[in-house]
Amino acid sequence: MGGGSKEGDVLKTCILVSVWPDYRWLVPILEGMLEEFWPGHPELILTSEIGNGRNWTRNLLAGVEEAQKRGFDSVYLINEEHVPTGPCNLDFLGSTLPNLASELGAVYVSLFGWDNKRFCSKSPLLDSEKFQWMRLVGPRDPRFHLHPAWWRLDALKACCHLVLEDGRENGSAWHFEKLCDDDDANLPKEFIGSCYQVCAASCGVESNGALTQATRVFQRWLGNKAMAVLPHMRGDFLRSAWLGFWNFDDVVSSGAYPMVFSGVLAKGRINPAFLKHCQRGGLVIKWTTIIYNSLEKKMSS
Repeated sequence: MGGGSKEGDVLKTCILVSVWPDYRWLVPILEGMLEEFWPGHPELILTSEIGNGRNWTRNLLAGVEEAQKRGFDSVYLINEEHVPTGPCNLDFLGSTLPNLASELGAVYVSLFGWDNKRFCSKSPLLDSEKFQWMRLVGPRDPRFHLHPAWWRLDALKACCHLVLEDGRENGSAWHFEKLCDDDDANLPKEFIGSCYQVCAASCGVESNGALTQATRVFQRWLGNKAMAVLPHMRGDFLRSAWLGFWNFDDVVSSGAYPMVFSGVLAKGRINPAFLKHCQRGGLVIKWTTIIYNSLEKKMSS
């Protein structure tokens, strides 16, 4: 079962795709990959068909309001460049996650697994019956980040208004994350305390062996040590070099919605980390060819 609309206490769910105007060419690619890797997925709503400006958050808010008009209570929010890189767990996305989120009173559930080298937290884990989700209550936890995630629409709408009410910036995606994941963000405490992150190993299509799990534990430990140094570094160049040395963008989450952390693009070109994952056999060759050809066509137009 791949759909997301359920009766009873479970919230009615669609997929809301945030599309930046310059990246509209990626939409047919995302749609095609969703059809292949998430067959029977929930209804799609594209912000590019609703918002018409270059304020990312304002366009997103237009999509949120459209989803509410259509009777949805929650969404899987996916940016246009975070394509699925393998088969999705249809049952988990279609019923298990919405049911558990409703049971927990969750407003945000990140599909990017905590069991990778990018984030490391000592926040509490739920038991195995609840798939070892992490409750994001720590000061460095990625609450309301914009990697593919399930959102309750009232919480997503509140985040949009928070960003748009701050006149210092232009409503960019970066600004959205910076404001909304702040411990002191002007959001209801109910929302801040009801964010979760999946354990990829507990919800992927393929089970992971002992060696893979041990490798992930070591990567998290090593990544946490490396990230602990970052706040003490002075200068953007040094910080950027440190992140590059540790390959913090070369992270893959192989959970219910397989993805590359840093997406398809980097600085207007195909992301090297994405290509590296594809070369490891994580993505069928036809999609990398389609992406290359579409980008070349876009750049030559």
